[in-house]
Formats: sequence, structure tokens, C-alpha cells
Amino acid sequence: MENRDRKQISEEGKRLEPKRRNSAGSDDQIVLIKAMTWDRESHGLYDYESRRISRFEKKLTKEGEIVRTRDSVIFNENIVNSAKTDEDETCLFRLSKRGGVYTIVPQNDNIPNDRLWVVIRSLKEGYVIKRHDIIKLGRMKFRVKEFKTETEYFEDLDNDQSPHPGFDEDYLVDRCHESDTNCRFCWTNDQTDDNPLIGACKCAGSIRFIHFQCVKMWLQTKVTKKEGSSHCTLNWKNFECELCKTPYPYTFLLDEKRWFLVDLNRPEDGDTPYIILESLSSEKNSSRTIHVVCINSDQNSFSLGRGHDSELRINDISVSRKHASLEYKDGNFVLTDLKSKFGTLMLISESVKLSEQNNKTFQIGRTVVTIKAKSEAPWKKMDKNFEAKGAELQRMEELLRDNSLSKTYSGKQNSKQLEILSKQLSEDIEERVQKISASEVSHQGNNVIEIDGKRYIILKELDDKPSEE
Repeated sequence: MENRDRKQISEEGKRLEPKRRNSAGSDDQIVLIKAMTWDRESHGLYDYESRRISRFEKKLTKEGEIVRTRDSVIFNENIVNSAKTDEDETCLFRLSKRGGVYTIVPQNDNIPNDRLWVVIRSLKEGYVIKRHDIIKLGRMKFRVKEFKTETEYFEDLDNDQSPHPGFDEDYLVDRCHESDTNCRFCWTNDQTDDNPLIGACKCAGSIRFIHFQCVKMWLQTKVTKKEGSSHCTLNWKNFECELCKTPYPYTFLLDEKRWFLVDLNRPEDGDTPYIILESLSSEKNSSRTIHVVCINSDQNSFSLGRGHDSELRINDISVSRKHASLEYKDGNFVLTDLKSKFGTLMLISESVKLSEQNNKTFQIGRTVVTIKAKSEAPWKKMDKNFEAKGAELQRMEELLRDNSLSKTYSGKQNSKQLEILSKQLSEDIEERVQKISASEVSHQGNNVIEIDGKRYIILKELDDKPSEE
């Protein structure tokens, strides 16, 4: 008897157990997307204050590509045959589904102005700076070269691979092996292990080679330094060769060794948090800036912008006067946008999974995309037969109340037909409830369905009968 009761309980429990969702083939999740495109092409910028915006909104249930053609954004489902047919056509990103979860895949690693960037103004708590981050203020890009917090230390070294291809600036140079070649600065031909004679730019002939220490000292004469009690800014109006106009990198690579052109002053003690931001080269701007920020008891928040009252000043027209703020909070460096005209961004080079908890906002060139994954309510997914039978039942009830019904059908026939439809509808409801995932429709352990726009809670019957001994 006991074994039979256990078997009965086991079978009943097995019958009541909700079916597990197959994540690989689940079609429950949809993606809501909203894109806004600025009608002007300017260094991949988006004007957050402009009203000249083209809008695109769509609910997506399939994989595909988000494509911008001139000022319009479209969704392309046919990824296999998505060959580029228009010079003005740009694939913003690809939307793929992996393991039942939608994922955003960046596409334009070779196009600097159309990379995928996170819009920091969309983050309520700001953005916590991490290793290898590349930040963009207006059109000015900065690399996080080094930082130290209470729990973490990071320095951009050779053995620490950056996830952002295309932004490496280490420049491989050659050593001069001829004894009669002179440095174009000091006109001497001697070289040592600490001061090699190198080809640092694209100059050729008798002016090709220069001593490493000579170019380093020459750059020190061009720097403008602004120092405060807890920060230091180094700025070069032109960080380039004056003859061939080749931009100099911060670091040369020679004989598998890194040679630094700029010496930075770090905190002397090993406990002070600090961060070093270095600007990256730009096609239209040959200037370079390095910010060294140290945290002390007097100040832990710094403003970034073009204004003269900004602690970390960035001299570019695309940067707002008060553009962003950098704060040391809870053991992290947090970057916050101050409603700047052209935004504060953070580069994304890896795939991003979409969650249902919050929206994600990205900028790709002059297009800003807000995207969110969402699960449809399971009670809204009834098939057409189930809905049709419910409508047929309602129609029969109305006919029975109509006095003219007796002219066409007998009341006995209609009552029998109504009884059959009611039974079929009840069976469909019971079958539908068993298929609905308990994790999505549970309400304090009870199932919920929706019929004719109204939700009903199906209470489980409790078995109060005592089990037989």
C-alpha cells in the first residue's frame, strides 16, 4: 500500500511539474529597438541637442543586421546575402541569438568612426573604468594607460593583450647599423645601449635617423604643463615630426623592448590611488594630452571639459565646456557625462548579451540605438484555434439569447452544440495551462491564464485525505 501511494504521488508530481523551457529553441523573447540618426556626417559624432533626427522603431523576433543607409535605419533579416550594394550603407551591428539569449555583435572594427560605443549618459550610476578602456569625449579618444585603486593595479604592458584591435600605438623602429650616419639633431654618429640611433618617422636620406634621447628632449621643450595639488596635465600642440608630419607614438618598440618618449610622475608612496589617461592620435588633430590624476583627502572628483575652469582640460571644439566628471568612489574610478553636446562614450569590441532588467544604449557613428530584450506574456500566445473556439462559444451564447434563433435551429440542437463547444474549450484551457511555464505565470504557486482580456488564477485543489497506512 505504501509503495502504491508513493508511486501515485510520484506520478502526480511528475504530471504537475511544469515543462522546462528549451532555451536553444525558445521563441519567447523579443527585442525592442529604437534608433535615432543625426542628419549630418561629422567625424562620427552625434548631436544630442539637435532636433534634426531620423527615427526608427521596431519589434524584432528574428536574427539579423541593423543597417544604416544615408539617414535611414533598416533591419535586414537575410544575413547570408547581405552584400553591401550602396557606398552609403553601413552595418551598425548584428543581432544574433545564442542559447536562447539575444546578443549584439560589433561589426566595424576597421572603421574608426563607426565602432560600437556605450553611451555613458544612459547609465544612471555612471561608468566604472576598467582595464584597457578607451573613452571618447566628443571626437577626442583617451586610453586608460594605468590606474591603481585600493584593490587593483593595472599597467598597459606587452603581456596584457588589449581587446580593442586597431588602437595599438607601439611603433616598431629600426636601429641604424652604419657608422658614418649622423643624428639630424646633434650631428653625431655615436650610439649606446641607452641612446640608440633610430628611424623614428618617415623621413629618408640624411635626415632619417635621430637619437632616441634627442627626440625625447625635443618633445620635452614642446610640452605645456598644468599642475594642481592632485592632478597634472601634459599637453603638446603638435606631437609629430616637423618635417614629414608623422605623428609620434608614446612608445617605440626596438629590440623587443619598449622605449617611452614621455616620463610621468606617479605618486611616491604605494598606497595613493591614481589614474593616467593618454589621448590617442587623430586624423584632424595632431595634439596630444596626458592626464595624471592622484586621489587625496582634499579632492576626489575632477571635471573634464574645454572650459578654463575644468581641472582636466581638453582643448577641442567637439568637447563641451563642462563635458564629464571623473570621481573616485567606493574604490573605483567612475566616469559620468554632464549632458554634453556630443556625448561621452566607452568602446565595445566584444559581443554584448541583452538582459531584460534594463535598456542598453549604444552609439555607432551618427546613430544612437536603444535596445532591450523582453519576454512576451505566455497567456498572450494562444493559437488561433483556441481563440476561434472562444469566439465561437461567445457567438453561440448570443444566438441563444436571440428570439430569432428558433426560426433557424431548435433550442435542443443549439444547447447540445453549445455544450460540445464548452467542453472543447475547457479541455483546451486545461491543456494550455499545463504547457505554460510555471516560472513565468506563477502567482504564489497558482497558474494564471488570460481569456477575453481577463486574467484568471487557477487554484490547485488540496488533497486533505489522510494517506492509508
